Amino acid sequence: MAVLVRLLLETSSKSLMSLGEMVEGRYLKMVSFLLLLLIKLQAQAFNRRRSIRLGRLICSSSLFLATLPALSPLI
Repeated sequence: MAVLVRLLLETSSKSLMSLGEMVEGRYLKMVSFLLLLLIKLQAQAFNRRRSIRLGRLICSSSLFLATLPALSPLI
């Protein structure tokens, strides 16, 4: 579990920097809050079933966050 959390932290930091650059800081606070929340939820997962559900949530949230730059002209 500790390895998973560490890997998630490293990946989230890199994703946060890339997303921050892409959206020019416009959504940086929202993105950082969501990533920290997802990391906290994943770290609190103590059984396999809950961990799998949280993993799916993280994947779907990451896909949503990746679409924010494309949606920003529409907002």
